[in-house]
Amino acid sequence: MQTTLDLAQASEKSKSKETNSEGADNLATDSQNEADVDKKELTNGKTTENAEEFSSASAEGSDNCGEIVFNPNVFTEFKLAGSPEEIATDEDNVRKVSQYLTDVVIPKFIQDLWMLEVSPMDGQTLTEALHARGINVRYIGKVAGETKFLPHMWDLCINEIVVRSSKHIIKDVLRDTEDHDLAPALSHLLNCIFGSCQAPVGKPDSNGTQSRTPKKEQQSAGKHSRGQAQWKAKAFSKKSQPLYMKISSKSVWSDIQEFAMTKYKFELPEDSRSRVKKISVLRNLCQKVGITVAARKYDLNSIAPFQTSDILDLRPVVKHSVPFCSEAKELIDAAKSQLPDGMLQEALQLFQDASSVLQQA
Repeated sequence: MQTTLDLAQASEKSKSKETNSEGADNLATDSQNEADVDKKELTNGKTTENAEEFSSASAEGSDNCGEIVFNPNVFTEFKLAGSPEEIATDEDNVRKVSQYLTDVVIPKFIQDLWMLEVSPMDGQTLTEALHARGINVRYIGKVAGETKFLPHMWDLCINEIVVRSSKHIIKDVLRDTEDHDLAPALSHLLNCIFGSCQAPVGKPDSNGTQSRTPKKEQQSAGKHSRGQAQWKAKAFSKKSQPLYMKISSKSVWSDIQEFAMTKYKFELPEDSRSRVKKISVLRNLCQKVGITVAARKYDLNSIAPFQTSDILDLRPVVKHSVPFCSEAKELIDAAKSQLPDGMLQEALQLFQDASSVLQQA
């Protein structure tokens, strides 16, 4: 009987101990949960504060970026508005941008050319590659100087410089040419660029000043009057002779070299006249000036490969925004990058994908 009572008391004590331990565990768990909640709230508060600080910093950065505005009229002959301090700041900003372009952007582009990550095929793709990286075409002389040991890029840059220089020279001549002389002037200029044309010697006018002077006046006129008549005859012949008739191949190529040095800071090699790819230069030049020539086989090694009848039309060239498919362009660039590695099948597949995208667009 006593043993049974002892067992009952022992069981009650053990139950009370278990109850106390469970209560202690629950209290510890509740306190731990409260601590975790406090930590989460503190962490959330810090995260919110960091996000707000980051958003404010981003807004301030965007505001600062928006404040950087470059003045396109600095270093020009125009009179600038603003105080001398503002003008000096604008000039300093442009100098910094130009320095960054010449020290960072252009060397990176030349490195891409050496690594064949960019492979222009003609003047148009070269211009697009330069513009895609924020490089003006007037820096093509610097690009050409750094790619002298890349034969295809060297020839491509020389061709583009010759084309752009010739374009300006042709336009300057056409501004002083009458409408009925456009075809003869263009054929003569093309012969000077691609052939070996000499400036024609002006023939003396049969209806000169002496023939229009009466015989009595000729007899009574002195030495002064004869000299004045000869000067008038020369002035009349010069005035009647078009400007393009005084141009020769030597003078045209001299002007091309001078323009290339002035505009592009590039000295054309002495053999550039014979080194340029004449067919590609002719095509590019006609596209830039707006010249339409007859579709026939030209002997560009002859003295005068072009005739007046070969000039069919002269159309105005207007620059405008041409929409293009960016996805197709990316596929084409990826296909071009596969070609140097000899992965012809993959390149062909990418070209076909680009063609299908262009047809769908």
